[in-house]
Amino acid sequence: MDIELAAHDYISTKEIDITLKLALKLNRPILIEGPAGTGKTSVAIAISKALNWPLFRIQCYEGVTFESRIFAQISFLLYLKMH
Repeated sequence: MDIELAAHDYISTKEIDITLKLALKLNRPILIEGPAGTGKTSVAIAISKALNWPLFRIQCYEGVTFESRIFAQISFLLYLKMH
């Protein structure tokens, strides 16, 4: 499956293209990590647009657990549904 990220305003690298193709072929998630301002969110947005998939973004930092982030996300979605 060829994913054209440039059509969604993202200029990809060979490494990103290979990682994306392998993740799709193996049906595995992609963990994107790195310093602030390196384009992590931009590549995630481009991939979600290219595949027409929803984007589930979790902001992680030291001391944050997966469970606490999932709970916060669910709480936020419930809040939006009620208001």
